[in-house]
Amino acid sequence: MGSVETYSLPSSQLMQDMFTSSMQSPDGVDTGIGMILHTDVGSLETLSLLVLLIIAVHAIISALMIRVVDGGHPLVGATDFVIMMWIGGGSAVVTEKGIASLLGVT
Repeated sequence: MGSVETYSLPSSQLMQDMFTSSMQSPDGVDTGIGMILHTDVGSLETLSLLVLLIIAVHAIISALMIRVVDGGHPLVGATDFVIMMWIGGGSAVVTEKGIASLLGVT
């Protein structure tokens, strides 16, 4: 029986080659797997706006769903919506700071 190093080294080398290799397609575009895993996110403001949009839509749907299941008046769902937007806004700020520090974007 071989040791762990015997089996992990070749697979580790294979993974490294797969992510660092650069294959050129006929039209000259880099088609390596490493191309998929890049940290060039573009505009951080756009990413923040998309996260805010997703959180707002989720808060609206959740607030209405809580009112439907609970049996209350739909306008009382505005309170639920505001609470969820504050929670979502706080988590968006934390997420934005965490992603920015991980990706090295200021």
